[in-house]
Amino acid sequence: MVQTSTVEEQIVAWLDSMNITATRDDSGIYYYSEVENPSGADVVQESVVAIYYTLQDLDSNIIASHQRVNGDSLIFKHGVSAVYPIGLDMAVSVMKVGETYHFLLPPDQAYEGLTSGAINPKSIILLTLEVVSVETVSYTHLTLPTTPYV
Repeated sequence: MVQTSTVEEQIVAWLDSMNITATRDDSGIYYYSEVENPSGADVVQESVVAIYYTLQDLDSNIIASHQRVNGDSLIFKHGVSAVYPIGLDMAVSVMKVGETYHFLLPPDQAYEGLTSGAINPKSIILLTLEVVSVETVSYTHLTLPTTPYV
């Protein structure tokens, strides 16, 4: 990885070294697509999302991975800050089912503030993400009791 003075410069230098053009969002996350699926279902707020992913640093060291060969996908509720890295919620919000994207997460959108021996909280993280399915959760089927419990 090329060392420069700011996180932003490190991300831009890495993208340049890989000859990749990426989009930057307002939080400082850069992303680019590998597989697009314009007809796929959108990921919407508070939907249940199933994904496969790989997390690595910019030197290609794998930090964590959950792929098809591991079996079932990872499932989480989108938009409720229920998963790390923090930028994962933003990441799935720009995707559709069947798409694979790469995201460069600056430390404040990855693991900054966490104290874990396995992950350097100052690392820029490359997140490769595939959205497998999206389900909207509805609670309209619940029947509330009409008499109070004693």
